[in-house]
Amino acid sequence: SPYGIGGFYIIDGIIIGYFMDSVNAGDLTRLGVVDAEKGQQCWEALSILVALRIWHQLWADGRLTLAVKSDNMTALTLVNTLKAKGGGLRIIACEMALTMSRASFEPDLTIHTPGVCNDVADTLSRRFDPARSDRWQLPRALEHAQACTPPVRDDGWWEYLQWQL
Repeated sequence: SPYGIGGFYIIDGIIIGYFMDSVNAGDLTRLGVVDAEKGQQCWEALSILVALRIWHQLWADGRLTLAVKSDNMTALTLVNTLKAKGGGLRIIACEMALTMSRASFEPDLTIHTPGVCNDVADTLSRRFDPARSDRWQLPRALEHAQACTPPVRDDGWWEYLQWQL
């Protein structure tokens, strides 16, 4: 959705937590996206970056199998390579690299999930869509999961951009 991002984490087949957040004006500015509608690749990758940071303490130091699943191949490629040619995706790739540099382990698997099977994450990302906000409902699969509030993505959150100043 051009209006929001969202994701969830699963341990041993049980959804434990989830997050959702709006795409804000600062995101557009920092990632060089002129029109939110045209930033789909950035928002998909940003949702993974936010998830990696929110749940960093769960995966960074323990020996486990960490799989990142998405219906977006660009975002999955970014996780695998930690690089992009330019623009907002390059910034997100650098941010992911910095996040992973503070971990003993990095994701083991990236798994493509067909879009029709990605309804929970898609529903979370659509929470802030003005055309749907009056009828939006939390997916039933998340009713027992913990809502996690992502940190504000202000200037201090964007580590790579701080290095550029």
